[in-house]
Amino acid sequence: MKPYKYHDSYEDEVRFRRNVERVYGLGPRVLAEMLEELGRTSLRMTAIESMVALYAPIDPAVLSALGACKFPPKPDLRVVGGQDDD
Repeated sequence: MKPYKYHDSYEDEVRFRRNVERVYGLGPRVLAEMLEELGRTSLRMTAIESMVALYAPIDPAVLSALGACKFPPKPDLRVVGGQDDD
C-alpha cells in the first residue's frame, strides 16, 4: 500500500486509517459532528455536503461482497526465523 500524497509515510497512512476506523465505530452522530466541524473550520461545508451526497447511495451489500467495506488488515511485521535451534 503506497501512502497518499497527504501522508509522509506508510506508518502515517496506517495510523490515519486505524483512527478513521475508531471514529467510524463511534457512530453516525460523531462522524456527522466531525464533518460539520471540519466544514466550519475549513469553510468547505458545501464540498463536504456534496461528497456525503455522492457516497450516500452506495449499497453496503455491494461493498461487502467486493470486500471493499474495510481497510486491509494491519500487516504482521514480525521477523520469523533466523537462528536454527538444532
